[in-house]
Amino acid sequence: MKSLLVFLSIALLFQGSSAQKLESSFNKLKSADTKENQIHYFNLFPCDFQAFKRTFDYVSDKSGPLYEKSFDYISTFYALDKISKKDKLQKAINIGINGKWEADAIGKLQHDLEPLVLANVDLTYQILKGMQPMEIESFFFFLFSGPHPRDFIPTQLHKLKGLDKNFYSHISNGHRKAIKDSEH
Repeated sequence: MKSLLVFLSIALLFQGSSAQKLESSFNKLKSADTKENQIHYFNLFPCDFQAFKRTFDYVSDKSGPLYEKSFDYISTFYALDKISKKDKLQKAINIGINGKWEADAIGKLQHDLEPLVLANVDLTYQILKGMQPMEIESFFFFLFSGPHPRDFIPTQLHKLKGLDKNFYSHISNGHRKAIKDSEH
């Protein structure tokens, strides 16, 4: 039990430190929108769903350290114009894996991610095709999840059906699970 408390204390300390570094980088970027500042901000932005949630959303009824300004941080992430589209999409996809829609920051991330994916279907496919089937399905579950998911897969993704039926089946499974999850 004591080792668990030590571990949790260290994890919380590290989380606070990460959030402070990200906040400092965000402020620096706002005062000087340089390539160096954009790269630094991008590198500090959370890399997976749990880190994103701990930073920007609620965990166990406690808001993350950057919850209040989460929309600004997320909008800034997507607006980084000196970071390649592929790198941004890769990071956003990694955050979406094992994710599930929630209101506020997670909903904002998902809302801004969908048009990026739909405008860059080939790039999305290129990034995801090397991942495990469960990761691909998990990402599309995240992309489609929400209180009122569409009952159809966006037409932009249909071209993948002819290109790679196996890959498209993961899209379809993620979509089906998102619809089923919304009915709980």
